[in-house]
Amino acid sequence: MDLLIFKRFDELLAIEKSFLSSIQTFNHVINIPDIKKPAVGIIQFKSQVFILVDPRHIVGKRKRKDDMPKYAIFIADENYEFAIMADEILGFCTLKAKTNSLLKKSQVKIFQIENLDDYGSVKVIDIKNLELHNSLEVPREKNVTVGELEVEKLKKITIEKYFTFSIDGKFFAFDLTKVRRVYHMDAVRLIDTNSVKGFFLADFNDLICPLISAEKRKNIFQVFVPSDDIGSNQVLAFATEDDCYISEVDTDAIKKISLKSSRQNKWDFYKLGSIFEEHSLYSFNDNNNNQVNIVELNLLKNFTESLPFSPFRSLKRQSGQKNLVKNIVIKEGDLNFIFPLSHLLKVDLIKFMKVNKNSKKNLMYTEFNRKIYSIFELNNVLGLNYSKDSQQVLFFDYNNFQFGLMVSSVSDMQVDSALLESDEYFDARFKGVAARKLRVSGKSMYLLNKDNLKQRLLDMSQ
Repeated sequence: MDLLIFKRFDELLAIEKSFLSSIQTFNHVINIPDIKKPAVGIIQFKSQVFILVDPRHIVGKRKRKDDMPKYAIFIADENYEFAIMADEILGFCTLKAKTNSLLKKSQVKIFQIENLDDYGSVKVIDIKNLELHNSLEVPREKNVTVGELEVEKLKKITIEKYFTFSIDGKFFAFDLTKVRRVYHMDAVRLIDTNSVKGFFLADFNDLICPLISAEKRKNIFQVFVPSDDIGSNQVLAFATEDDCYISEVDTDAIKKISLKSSRQNKWDFYKLGSIFEEHSLYSFNDNNNNQVNIVELNLLKNFTESLPFSPFRSLKRQSGQKNLVKNIVIKEGDLNFIFPLSHLLKVDLIKFMKVNKNSKKNLMYTEFNRKIYSIFELNNVLGLNYSKDSQQVLFFDYNNFQFGLMVSSVSDMQVDSALLESDEYFDARFKGVAARKLRVSGKSMYLLNKDNLKQRLLDMSQ
């Protein structure tokens, strides 16, 4: 048996290596009231939310002041996935003797090993007996006495889980399975802050999507909005000022409410409460007896179509039924360049990055998502005479070629897909990169030939 040895609260602990999924630097925790121990909340990793376990509730340690673990150990089991807090990762160890002779049961959830190589006394957490699938479920009903016999009330209940949040004293909820991630506001970078009032583009590392925001912002969460395209979900982010938590509701306790009449594309996007209220068909009462309206994501279709840009790839408009495709627009001096959003992985501020330089080739590079990306200044790539310092880096993965472009400013724009389909690039050439000049929303901008651009970047990499 192979073990991962780690430390928490000056206690040497271990888990079986076969359950280990990943070890990551500890990130922000979303606390959930009244969660069943040893779980303490949820944590975000790779676009997924995991239950977070503090092993101090397993080994019986008291909480210390200003406690901030350094690592989160992610565990994968056939029944569930979760993460464990850790202060220090010590290493792996193999049990050389018979497992049964070394492991002595200390508690229901712990095995004790008195002498383990160089570590000494170690407590091994029994992953299979943690029963974490009960951590976010409603407690079983209490026993009642009938005559001299104590029997358990038998009732088949179906539990629904919802992501609940409040705005201006009103409570709303999304189906938890539709929530993609939850972040604090300061962990999300807004790209186009000069956009239409109430709208932004938000960078979530592996995805850029629209953000509908109130003036005061504390939490940002993404949801999947059902799309007409089979197998495709729109992704939309909302920002609210109040805390959020998980609600578990007996299906029988959900009641239907009257749906308010839609305002037909005249929503006030700074008043998110009214938007959610108009798209709620059902409600329930939470543990504090607050009425929580369930937002029906299917009903948000008309709402998303009222946005000035698409929450995903394309958006059909009633006027002319044009297919509008979301694109990133890079402005360098007096010129604007169009880049399809489909190839854009991330936008990062240069001041927050570590960019390395190869002095012999004058080539810059950095690491992102466990890959090395070549970094180029767009001015140099296209031969532009524009000296303003670059502020951001755009990361692309085009046909397995990873590169980043240093640019001055970024915005967003919808372009009719018909304008992008032509193969004719005769209007201009930038250092061998052919371009087609388009007129979009009264602005002139260049669509670069992607194959020419890739070849130009490959040439610069030699």
